[in-house]
Amino acid sequence: MFFSDPNQDVGARLKYWWQNIPAYTRLILYISIFVYILSWLPIYIDYAFISSPQLTLTSFQLWRLFTFPYVPISILDLIFEMISFLFLSCKIERKYGTSKYFMYFFINNALIALSMSLIFMLISCIPIDYLQGLAYYYLAGLWPIIMMEIVIRCNKNPEASTQFFFIPIQIKSKYFPFVMTAIFCLLGVFWELIFGLLFGYLHVYGILKFTILSDEFASRLEDSVVCLGLRKLPHFIENAMAGDEELPSSQTTTQQAFPQVTSPQNPPSAPQPAPFSGQGYRLGGDEQSKGRNYDKLEESAKEEELF
Repeated sequence: MFFSDPNQDVGARLKYWWQNIPAYTRLILYISIFVYILSWLPIYIDYAFISSPQLTLTSFQLWRLFTFPYVPISILDLIFEMISFLFLSCKIERKYGTSKYFMYFFINNALIALSMSLIFMLISCIPIDYLQGLAYYYLAGLWPIIMMEIVIRCNKNPEASTQFFFIPIQIKSKYFPFVMTAIFCLLGVFWELIFGLLFGYLHVYGILKFTILSDEFASRLEDSVVCLGLRKLPHFIENAMAGDEELPSSQTTTQQAFPQVTSPQNPPSAPQPAPFSGQGYRLGGDEQSKGRNYDKLEESAKEEELF
């Protein structure tokens, strides 16, 4: 876990983690912040990037299928999205590599937006006010991909117990996405999580496995024009170096920031002292006890005196 050691330097840990955020995850963060700043301008440029069934399908503004994840709705939305997204995204990008993760993020978000637009356009034909209004429902932000990844991770070990955020309640991992969806629906985030939940289980059952590129294709993609800009970013993870979700622990910077605590080797055992074979005597004036060879030594001394 990220803060599993209570004695670790949390500030140094966060600094090191921030410095090693992978290339595309960092790019998502910067674009989202930039778009949110632009949303304060009177031109409302952020509405040019959100996804909506009416605009995407009827007006054929297909770029919205790919731009909506970078549009936060509010400052609170941006904060909570990044708290939930960054740690997940860093792990996935380290596992897949930057080029493979770029396409994974790109394809899955486009499929989520396209599915929502098609379903909502069909439902809007039903003469009910709420259902007709779904044709203008806008999709923005990272909540669908966040929920999708939570479902995938929670189903790796579904029977394991996990704590629900900071609440001291243990629930099974397989129920975590449903509890989270129910709570966030009360806060107004609904259809984004529903579709994220759906796509997460499509991944769990292997239906969307095609969205994960093969290593061979990802390697070719790295050398193509598509990833030309990404390769110039710091902490671009090549496909050959991918595979480990956690930060590398073998680098010098890691060892300096977080020295690995190893158990000391057992010192060589000291030789056992041989038991004392003589006889001792008590302190306090008692006559010294005679040893085993005292009589023989005394006889030898007498014989020498005779000669």
